[in-house]
Amino acid sequence: MQTDVFVRTNEVLSKIQSSTGVTEKRIEDIISGRTAVIASEVIDKSMTKGAKTFATENIEQIKKDLAESLRNELLPLLSRSSSGTEERLTELEVKQKHRKDIRNKWARFRSSLVAEASKHTGIQIKSESEGALNSNTPEQFWDAVFIIDDKLYSLESHITEQLYDTEGSFSLLLNEQSERFNYASKISWRVSQDNIQVLILAWDNDVSEEPAIKEIIALVKKSNPMVDIRLIHGTPEAIIKSLAS
Repeated sequence: MQTDVFVRTNEVLSKIQSSTGVTEKRIEDIISGRTAVIASEVIDKSMTKGAKTFATENIEQIKKDLAESLRNELLPLLSRSSSGTEERLTELEVKQKHRKDIRNKWARFRSSLVAEASKHTGIQIKSESEGALNSNTPEQFWDAVFIIDDKLYSLESHITEQLYDTEGSFSLLLNEQSERFNYASKISWRVSQDNIQVLILAWDNDVSEEPAIKEIIALVKKSNPMVDIRLIHGTPEAIIKSLAS
């Protein structure tokens, strides 16, 4: 979505820059307006089916975040020469591809966890989706919800590239205490609301020594002292096997 919006908005920017008598402030105003409009158009078109499962405020927040991200990428182009603009566009293209690659890798990891769980007769899959922290239902918040021995297990899955990707929002957990508190608060709230008995924090690699991860677990545990929190890492096969055994 972001790549599509960026390309279309940059076309508008190019036309504006080729005109005469248009002030830089006016270009900024147009960029601000166009990114919001185009972001809305692209998201509304792309989420025709999926939008039904998202709360209206969540969709609006996605549009707002996307438009803001685009403005931050486009506005610096105003002060660059043609060659400088081309270099910046190339940089942005590389970054966007990197973000997309990480997102796809995470999606495959999450899907593999669910696929492995479906192979075990002792694990019932109650729901599964590409979980979103701003969702208001357990079906859309958690990456999956399992029933094992009559207990509710919620799955929160991540790959380490998300954590260490300086361009990604998840990396803020390493550097911003407020982000860790916000992340832990959202998880704690859903654990309580959904009567989760076992919280699975599944990673592809070991992050148990990361101070940020330790802090998040401590915050969730403080809010939900009765929940069993399991920080597990490894292949999807190994992770699900440890749950089923």
